[in-house]
Parts: sequence; C-alpha cells; structure tokens
Amino acid sequence: MNFILFVVVVLLVASQSAAQVEANAIFLKRGMLWETVNVAKMGPVFQSWQHKGYGMDFPGFDPEYVPQLVGGPNTHHAGGGFWMAAVRPSAPDTVWAVQDWAMFATSVGLSETNSPYLLKTHRLRWPNGENYGMQVDPYEAEEVVETEWEFNPSYRFPYTPGRFLPVRVKRTVRAWSGSAADEKYIIIEYVITNIAREAHIFNEQNCTPEAYRILKADSVLQDAYLLFTYAFSINYRGWSILFPQLGDGARNNRFLYDPRRLMLYGWADDYTAAEGNQKFDPYIYESGGPPGGKEWLAPAFAGIKFLHISRNDLGLENFINPSSVGWSVSEPANSYPFTGLETPEQRYEAMKDLNKVYNPLVFPQGLSDSRWGNARMWSMVSLGPWTLEPGDSIKIVMAEVVGSIDLSRITDPQLNEQEIAQQGLLDLQNTADRAQFNYDHGYNVPDPPQPPFSFTLTRLQEQTVGNVLTWSNEAEAIPDADYAGAEAFDLAGYRIYRSEYMPFGPWKLLADIPRQSPAHFDEQTQSYQYVDTLVNVGFSYYYAITSYDTGHAYWPVDLSARFKETGSNRVPPLESSKYPNHSTEPFAAAFAPQNETLDEILVVPNPFVTRSGFTTPGAQDLISFVNIPSPCTIRIYTVRGDLVKTIEHKIDTGIAQWDQITDYGQYAESGIYIFQITSHAGPTKNKTYTGKFSIVR
Repeated sequence: MNFILFVVVVLLVASQSAAQVEANAIFLKRGMLWETVNVAKMGPVFQSWQHKGYGMDFPGFDPEYVPQLVGGPNTHHAGGGFWMAAVRPSAPDTVWAVQDWAMFATSVGLSETNSPYLLKTHRLRWPNGENYGMQVDPYEAEEVVETEWEFNPSYRFPYTPGRFLPVRVKRTVRAWSGSAADEKYIIIEYVITNIAREAHIFNEQNCTPEAYRILKADSVLQDAYLLFTYAFSINYRGWSILFPQLGDGARNNRFLYDPRRLMLYGWADDYTAAEGNQKFDPYIYESGGPPGGKEWLAPAFAGIKFLHISRNDLGLENFINPSSVGWSVSEPANSYPFTGLETPEQRYEAMKDLNKVYNPLVFPQGLSDSRWGNARMWSMVSLGPWTLEPGDSIKIVMAEVVGSIDLSRITDPQLNEQEIAQQGLLDLQNTADRAQFNYDHGYNVPDPPQPPFSFTLTRLQEQTVGNVLTWSNEAEAIPDADYAGAEAFDLAGYRIYRSEYMPFGPWKLLADIPRQSPAHFDEQTQSYQYVDTLVNVGFSYYYAITSYDTGHAYWPVDLSARFKETGSNRVPPLESSKYPNHSTEPFAAAFAPQNETLDEILVVPNPFVTRSGFTTPGAQDLISFVNIPSPCTIRIYTVRGDLVKTIEHKIDTGIAQWDQITDYGQYAESGIYIFQITSHAGPTKNKTYTGKFSIVR
C-alpha cells in the first residue's frame, strides 16, 4: 500500500513539474512588438544571422498574412541575452565557467543526465490571455512569461570537466500588448542567485564526485561579470529587399550609447559599399506598391535599455562604464564576440575588457571606425563585477525598446530621413522613459480602456458597396482598477482605422464613435456597427478598432508622478493598441451576389496592365469579376478556345478574383481572353454570360 501511495505521489509531482514547461519557444505576438521568448535567451536561436523566429519584430506581422513576397518580417534582432562568468577564490587564475545564455543557450534542458542546467519553469503565467485588459491582475503586465533554470549537480561535464556556475536564474518577461502607450517595449527581469550551498545542490548523493570536490573547495562566485549581447539587424525586411544577394544580417546598421538612459540603440544607416543612400532603407517601387510608390522599410530605432542593475563590488548601483559598451564586427557571418578565444579564461578577460573580443569596436573611440556601414555588428554591454556569496542574488532589469516616426507616414513620398531621425529618436527616448516609469512603479502604469474583444467584417447585402464592421459593447463593463466608482468605467469611445497596404499599416483614421452613439449602437443587440462605403470594388483592406478615454484629473497610484504630456499628475487621454484585434487577411470590397440578372457583369480592371492600380501586396496580379451570381462557375478561355482556368465561386459575394495563374500553374500571357459565367443560383440558375477582357504585360 505504501509503495502504491509513493508511486501516486511521484506521478503527481512529475505531472506538476511537466506542467511548468511549455514549448521551448513562447511567442509574444499579440501587440505591436513581437518577440520569441526562448529557453534561457531572447529571440530565435542564432544561426548565422538567419531569420528563424521573431526578434523584436516591429510592427509585427507574419509574412504569410500577405499573398506576395515583401521581404520578410520587420525583425530587428537575430538573438540576444547574456553570458556569465566568475572566478574561483581558491584558484584566482581559474574561471568557474563562461555560460552562454545569449547565443545558442544549449546548456539548459529537461534531462537530468544530459542538461548542465535544469529547466524548472518556462510558461505563460496566463496561457489563455486571462489578463488581457488587466482583468485578473490589474497591477501586472497583460502577458508574463516565467522561466527558471538552475545548475544540475548530477550532470557530468565530458568536454569541460569542472566548468560550471552554481547558479539559479529566474527570468520574467513582461509585455503590455493592449496599450498604444506601452506597446513599443518589453521588460525582462533577471534574478541570478548563488545556490552553491543549497541542500539539493551541495550533497554527495546528488553531486558528481568532481562537482562535489569543487563545491567543497569553493562556494563563492568572485568577480562575476555579465556580458549582454544582441545580434541586432535593423531591419531584416529592408535589407532582404534591397540586398537579397548578400544574405541575412543587415550591414548598414549604426549604433550609439545613451549614458544618461543606460541605453544602447541603433538604426538603419547608409550601406557604404553600395551606391546611393540607404539610411532608413528607402525603397522606390517601379510599379504597384504603396500609394505614392515609395516606402521606408526600416524607419525604426531599436535597442536595449537597462532599468535596474544591482549594486556592484565598487558600491555603484545602476552603473555602466561607457567603455564597457561596444560591438564585435561579425565578419564572417558565423563569427561572434568570442571567436578565436578558446579558453574560459580568455573569454572572461574579454568580458571584462571589450577590447579583447573578436574584431572589437568600443564606445566611444570606435564610433569613427571605417567598418561602420559595411559590416554586421554584435552589440555588447558588460556589467560587473559582483562577488556572490552562497545565497546572494543580483537583479538586472532591462527593456527591449523600439521608437519610430508614426507609421501612418511610412509611405508618405514627402517624408525625408531628417524627419525620421528626429521624430524616431524622440519616440525611442519617450518609450525608454515610459519603460523606466513602468519599472519604477512596480510594473503599474495608467492603462487605456479595453478595446473590443473582436469584430466581424461583412458586406452590405444591397447593391451598394460597403464593408461592415460589427462589435459588442462588452469592453465597456471592464473597470480601470486605478479608480473607483463611475470614474473606473472610463471608455469614452471607439476609433476605426483602415489600411490599404499592409496588415500593419499605414493606418488611416476613418471614424471616431462616441460610446453609446445612437448612430452606431443598437440597444437591442448591445452591439455597434460601422459601414465603410469609401471603398473601391475589388480592392482589399485591413481594419482595426481601438478604445479611448479622455484622461483623468490625477493618478491615485502615485500623486507625485508627472506625465510628459501634461506636465503634471493629470493623466493624459489614452488609447488602446490597434494590434490585439486588427484584421490580418485582406478583405475585398464587393457587391452582394447578383442573382436576378447577368446583364451587369464587369471585369475590373480591363484591360489589365500588370500591377495596375492596386496597392495591397498580392493584389497587383488580381483580375476581378464583379456583379456575378453566387454560386457560379467561371471558365476562362483563349481566343482559340483553349480552357486556361476554371473558378468555382461559392462565397456569398458578387465578386470573384483571379491571380492570373492558369490551371497548369503558369502565368497567363498577354492577349485577349473569353470568359463564360454559368449561374447556379436564383432566377439566373443554369444561365450563362459571356464576355472578354485583355491582359497587357
């Protein structure tokens, strides 16, 4: 009986332990800034600068959203995190180890026999979005990822005998995805503890003989250093469009360090090895493309800001020596800061002195180096030293930050690089300051009202073109936890935005709808409706709905707080993010099915000239059949009578589109084509309509 009870307890413990670990990669992709939270590191696992996952994608979008290659996502780094090393007191010339929790981070796993560091926790605190709108914990982030790993005393180190750090690392990643004021940063908190004398670590039963011998001689981590490294690539999409032949990893990045804000940041500058000026990656479309034919592919500034650094052995808190900021020139692509440094001792010395890393550029003297503008760069910040006695901890809190000119202007042909630089840098600084404000107030900031949980897109059923947005009023019942009574229910209205280009914008404000507006709110269904009639048949659009308030006279959480927008404790008006519930698939404007007559069928455009008129990527090659019945069959023939395409139209709209790909998988050639539409609906059932159109390439 006791044996059975023991087995049940073991199984329960194992089940609970397994429940603490989700997939290796947890994706934060609800808001505007997307990130991969990997086991022991941030961003994708580094593979020679290749894009293998989200890495500060801003504005975030999956390329699969767009039915045409647009250069990939807006990724800003290919991997990041920190390295750690310390000296053994009994052997001052010997380093405990140099651990990688930044590049590959392969030392952390679940196997007690094969993992130098055991992964104890890696999970979303609210896996089903329970805290969206701050509904569970109003004083926390909407999305929180908790990760913990610690030294595994039973692991045998076959290649580096006795090289380990007896530490536990707790990492907490926080993202405020629903707030337009807080969607451009992610806060990452690390707590690193010396566990050399914890009972489950320091005992002969758990420890390998070698680990026990070392821990018996040494339990102090002396002169410990952390080296934060990020493989910034600002940005992947712009680089891959302009220089696809050069492979991944932008070479036109430029970086600076802001010592007052403890912030390292970069932007896309001129690629000196190519003709022209690529600053912020301007791109002119020869045909098609966005309105105006011009897009700024990399308008953002991106970097890392340190919000808190534990007091070091010099007695300095929140301290970074400017000469401990630098860059390692990553040429060739598979090089990194420790290339050519084989021993832990060599790597430790490089962590202390960045002039000893591979191909170094150290702030500030390295800023005039000729390698800027033609090479990939690993960004580095060295922190320390600390002496950690058993049980001692250090805490490092940092933020991944992005700043940008308003993205409504990224396709503005009048926009110039001076405006991007001035407004983008100011936005980056404001974002960094907001992240600092957030940390300083215990992860609490003034919040906007919750946006609609979702909305539906339909089309007008009359013979009038219009896209219909419908959403419920559920968000109006969610109070702002910082206030009491009627003031807590502060949702003042909704804003409707539309993008004619990409799922991330640029956005155009269509309407501002006050709460309970009689023109849009239906008391019986408790829902809102907005009809967008300023659309063109056959063109596709993306939509977003936000909620906003009108601000508050004060912020009761901290009456001494001052907000930049008001210069006082008055809280400025706040708006929710466009991203939690924006549409990600293009929605085509169309008439209702024409099942009464076949006399008004049109082909748009006709003649079709390649990339004529459309702006939404993927729509440049679409031919639309308008005012058609549903369901129906569309057959397209050459003038010789050869059948090139059959389309079975079954959706409840009066429009069908053809991407000019034949049933044989080839693009249709220039020429005149005959189409025949056979109706399967209403009075027109079994009737046909025949017409013609032309394609000019």
